Amino acid sequence: MISFRLGALAALLLALTAGGPAPAQLQDRPGGGVEPRALDISIRKLGPSQVIAGQTATFTLHVANGGPGSAGSGDIVVTDTLPASFASPVARGLGWACRQVTGLIISCRYVGPAVAPGGRLAPITVIARAVTAGGFVQCASAQTLRASDPKPGDNRNCTNGRILPGPPDELDLSIRKSSLTGLSVGQSVTFTLAPRNNGPGPAGGGVTVVDMIPVKFAQVRASGLGWTCTVSSGSPPLVTCLYFGPTVAAGAPMPNIVITAMARSDGPYLQCAEIGRRGVADPNPADNRSCVEGHIKPDGLAAP
Repeated sequence: MISFRLGALAALLLALTAGGPAPAQLQDRPGGGVEPRALDISIRKLGPSQVIAGQTATFTLHVANGGPGSAGSGDIVVTDTLPASFASPVARGLGWACRQVTGLIISCRYVGPAVAPGGRLAPITVIARAVTAGGFVQCASAQTLRASDPKPGDNRNCTNGRILPGPPDELDLSIRKSSLTGLSVGQSVTFTLAPRNNGPGPAGGGVTVVDMIPVKFAQVRASGLGWTCTVSSGSPPLVTCLYFGPTVAAGAPMPNIVITAMARSDGPYLQCAEIGRRGVADPNPADNRSCVEGHIKPDGLAAP
């Protein structure tokens, strides 16, 4: 018994002198001596399957303690290496001290309270900007600093996805507006807006159509497949439609927008719709605007 205790004490002093594990991280080994405690640490990484170039992507790292001991401050470090298709990574998490080791490598050391066996540590959130289109594989690893891991196979986890091309530098959008010309007070009218992508690249989210409705109309409604439309409550009412539908290839029409309204007063009117995309130049702005004009009769007869 005395020789066992002396052996353990000697090994402990030797470990401390050589910069080895702290006393709290050692346990008696059956038959004499000491050995590091065990921590089965695992990690799981989640992220988007698709992101558009120029936008930011958010990845979440989930670390769990499988035991048999508790995981405390200074026990775990997580390393996340981003592929070259991303830039400007930032990481944070409750109980984690994160820093940028190099341009695309993030290191987070756990400094939070002890986590019992079977518990989960607070997640780490990594945010980075997508810069280059194409597929990517992104991996993160978790390591124990002051314990041995009996199952190192779950210390690394990866997520994969694809960065889609961002919006082109220029986009030729056009719109054509049409309606019936004959109308009288009290009748309803339908205006059809036909937008089109003339290229050279695809058109997706961010395309906007606006239509200023003359004050001679009321009960204005607007809708279109893939479009989210709103009608302002001011006078005259303004219709604004934002496109959130599937990407439209160059040279293809976009879904129509249908506006309905009721004529409430007589007289001539001119109604124009415009199309564009913020931040993208249009090489042919002449076809960004289309108008219809007509005359509302005061009686029940439609204008000629």
